[in-house]
Order: sequence, then C-alpha cells, then structure tokens
Amino acid sequence: MEKKDRQISIKINGEEKTLEKAAKQEAAAAEEEEFQWVLPDDDPDTKVVNFQDYQMEKQKAVTEWEKAERRPLLPLKRKKKRKFVGAGQAPVFSIHKKLFISIGSAIIVGAIFGFMLLMLFTGDGEVARTTETPLTDKPAPVSATTAANVFTLDVQVVQGGAYTSDKSAQSYADSFTVLGYPAIIENAEKKYLFVALANSVEERNVLVNHFKNSGKDAFGKEWSVKGNIQLAKKEDQKLLKESKGLFQELIGMNVLGLRGEPLEKLGETTGEITALKQKIETATKEWPASSSESMGKFVDELEQAAANMQKYEETNDASHLWSGQQNLLNGLIEIEAVVHGLAKK
Repeated sequence: MEKKDRQISIKINGEEKTLEKAAKQEAAAAEEEEFQWVLPDDDPDTKVVNFQDYQMEKQKAVTEWEKAERRPLLPLKRKKKRKFVGAGQAPVFSIHKKLFISIGSAIIVGAIFGFMLLMLFTGDGEVARTTETPLTDKPAPVSATTAANVFTLDVQVVQGGAYTSDKSAQSYADSFTVLGYPAIIENAEKKYLFVALANSVEERNVLVNHFKNSGKDAFGKEWSVKGNIQLAKKEDQKLLKESKGLFQELIGMNVLGLRGEPLEKLGETTGEITALKQKIETATKEWPASSSESMGKFVDELEQAAANMQKYEETNDASHLWSGQQNLLNGLIEIEAVVHGLAKK
C-alpha cells in the first residue's frame, strides 16, 4: 500500500487548512501580482497611427535638442561693422600717422644737418661771429686767373707718326719733304711728325686721304695750344686773339686751294696781317724777350703763307699751297712758344 503523503494542517480562525494548500495559494497570489494583463482595446481607431504627425513631433524634438546643444555656454561678442575702404585707399588714421612720421623725420634730419653745418663753420663749441663790413661801390678785385686770360687754339693736324728719337723722326720727315710735302717735328712727350693743318675734321680727312693715296702713312687728330697767359694790357690780349683768328683763316683758305676752290678773301686777309705786324712790333716791346721774338716769327710765317697762296693764285701751281702749309706748321710751333712764354709760372 502506498503511503499517504503526510500533511500538516493548521486551523486558522476555526478553519483547518493544510500547509501545502496554503503555500500554493500564496504562490498563485504572487504570480497574479507580478503579471500585468494587457487587455485588448475595444476602440479600433486608437490602433491607427498618423505618420505625418509623428514625424513632425519627432523633428520638433530633434530641433529643440540641437538648439540646446548648439547654444554657446558664454555670450558671444558681436563684431562691429567696419566702414568700407575703397581699393587703393588708405585709412584716414594711417594717412595722418604717415604724415606725422614724415614731418617728424624731416625736422630731425634738418636739425642734425644744421648742427653739423654750424659745427663745421664755427668750430668745436664756438659761436659764429658776424662782422659788419661797410658797403662800397668798388667792384671786387678780379682774380689774376680768369677766363679772359686763358688762351686756347684748337686745330686739326695730319700726323705722320710718333717717334722716341730725333733721328728717327727726322728720317721720316725727310721722306715727306723729298716729295714736296711739308713736315715739322713737334717736341712733346714723343717726337710727333706733323705734315698738314686743317680747321675741321672733314678738311683733315681730305688731307689724310691725299697722303695715303701718295703711299704715305698718315692719320688725323686734334691738337690744342692752351695756356693761362699773363699780360698787363687788355690791348695785348686782343692782339693775341686777332692773331689766332688770322691764323685759322689762312688754314681754311689753304685747304680750299688744295681742294681746287678759289681763294676769295686772300687779299683782305693779307691786308689784316700787315696791320697786325705793325701793332705787334710796338706791343711786344714790353713782353718777355722769348715771347716777343716768337710772336714776331709767328706773324712772319703768316705773312709768308699768304704770299705763297698768292703765288698759287697767279700760277695755279699746287706746290705753293704745300709751301704755305709749311709756313702754317712753323707758325704753330711759334705760337706755342709765345703762349708758354707768357704763361704764369
């Protein structure tokens, strides 16, 4: 026989209950409390969801959240609007600043420069003293070295060469004179051989080509006679200036003859040379002896050159023109001696 399960019974308020049954009842009551029953909704309309409203509510919630996230924690400073400045225009403040800087720099530099000049002319720490001088009508004394006392003669020369010794220079000079051409030796830094004179580069080139066609080496250059002369009388200075002018006139007429052109002013120039010679004889008596002698020889060479050109006019023989060139070359040497003798030491 199977044994009956033992049960414990308890009487509560006169009612007898078994312990197993009571336990089951308590368990059932606990389960009922934990389980939530979901009952069906009798209203069918509540089951339909409006999707558009749902989306709008959701979007509104997101927007509110983003605004809250993006809102700065501290208040922001609002930037002030700047006035527009056109292209190439500087702000007014910048222009005024540059202007003040420029003025200030100019004042500082001027003050420094003025102080330097003051120290230069007054000495270290000394104050410049001004002295009043009475005004007079007398002109200021003219310095002995003035432009009026400077004698200058520029000519174009045809040169046959330059040599280091008199012997070699004379040897080549003879090769010109044997052909009837003029030649002189100019003693300068070297021994220069001059064979003709002209007033312009064009005239000089004509003579250079003539010598080259004759088989002689020649080239042209400018030659200057210059010196600061010392003469007590203005009349003597005028005589030198007049002599230079007649010398250049004869050079120009001689080249015209060599080019086959007529010598139209030869007679007038010859008369002027004669008058100059008379003046020179009187004026040079007070000159230094060497200068007086060289001046006399210079005028004689001018006179001889005019005479040779006159012979050319009469005979149409070009050899007289070359003889006239020789006189002019000799005159160049003499006028150099005059200027050097009158030059201030």
